[in-house]
Amino acid sequence: MFCQPAGQSGLVYAMNDGGMDVSQDGGDNWENRSNGLPTNMFYDLSVAATDGNMYGGGMQDNGTWLTLDGQADSFIETTGGDGGFCAIDPNDRLHLYTSSQFMFINRFRQSDGWRHNIGPNETGPKPWMAFLAIDPDRPKRVFVGSQRVWRTKNDGGNWKDVSGFLDDSFVTCIEISRANTDYLYVGTENGGIFKSEDGGETWTDNIASSGLPGRTITRLRTPADNANVVYATVANFGNSHLFRSTDGGSFWTDIDGGNLPNAPHHGIAIPSSNPDVIYVGGDAGVFVSSDAGGTWNNLTLNLPTVMV
Repeated sequence: MFCQPAGQSGLVYAMNDGGMDVSQDGGDNWENRSNGLPTNMFYDLSVAATDGNMYGGGMQDNGTWLTLDGQADSFIETTGGDGGFCAIDPNDRLHLYTSSQFMFINRFRQSDGWRHNIGPNETGPKPWMAFLAIDPDRPKRVFVGSQRVWRTKNDGGNWKDVSGFLDDSFVTCIEISRANTDYLYVGTENGGIFKSEDGGETWTDNIASSGLPGRTITRLRTPADNANVVYATVANFGNSHLFRSTDGGSFWTDIDGGNLPNAPHHGIAIPSSNPDVIYVGGDAGVFVSSDAGGTWNNLTLNLPTVMV
């Protein structure tokens, strides 16, 4: 949207998804005036496991931004493009990957800085935003999703398609179990869930089963102590949005049960110290269970009504 005040020749205001820009010479030069405006949308958020003050993520149309000291006014743009997912090495905060549109993958290491466009040579369909996951035990082993799962064992030096095409839809999430990092769970836009128990060498057929609603799997999460327990959040309306399997995906239980809002859910967090505590976020706020999904409490409090 543009606005040119009457009687003020050359003065132009431009409102866009990066905030507000101003030109005083009819558009030849521009200055951004967005400081203090909450205009950016994060696709996702990553926190460094070794330093809780370092966090950030990809912003829609505005690159990937991180803060190193946890302060709201200290975010820096690390990579450009339409910022997507960010994966930080759990053991080294200065080893991380970011993604932008159509599988453009970047890597940062303290030893050699940023390297850009080091992702897989995907010749098939490319997702708008490619999900990234770093193996916490073997951080040079990284996984990226398109309509198949790609793996590097040498920190982006080369990539291998390890899954083949799964269900003709894009991979939406990749979970590497903390209990056994050879256990991988992958969700898709079509509502599929696929599993590998050998680091990606072989894969099951779709284990989502008819117990799930067939909607996009938005996130998968396993607790730190058990690779066979897995939680799945689901998108869309008119269906349950949180499911749990305790046997590696053979059977799924609806632990939403109508107790969570009828809105898409997008995120799960399970503390390592207490696997019975589950936090879920979605279009209607944040909810917590202290009994592995038996009961739920609204934790949204004074958070704004936005996608979590």
